[in-house]
Amino acid sequence: MFAGVLTATLRRGELEEGIRFVHELYEGTVIPFVRQAAGYRGAFTLFDRGLGTATSIVLYETEADAHHLDPGGEQWTRLFGEIGPERRQRLESLMSEPLHRRIQEVTLQDAI
Repeated sequence: MFAGVLTATLRRGELEEGIRFVHELYEGTVIPFVRQAAGYRGAFTLFDRGLGTATSIVLYETEADAHHLDPGGEQWTRLFGEIGPERRQRLESLMSEPLHRRIQEVTLQDAI
């Protein structure tokens, strides 16, 4: 199993607004979008108020599946088309750094 890990660093002065916005964006648009991807196995969104980060972890069956949302790729572009320019601009205004996405292999999973 592999994970697509996306991290957004939020501006300190707008941390609570950023968390609320990211939560709504993921719940309403991002998660329904990635559920349609080949090999989708689940997702988590984590917030670290101390670091000011929002981290999304999407699990996929294979490494190839995990590349579904590579930045700049066709599906990335399609997702941001669904997000729309106004919400994309709002997201970018809440971040202090660009989005960072990486693929990691899941070597242990224990869930109840």
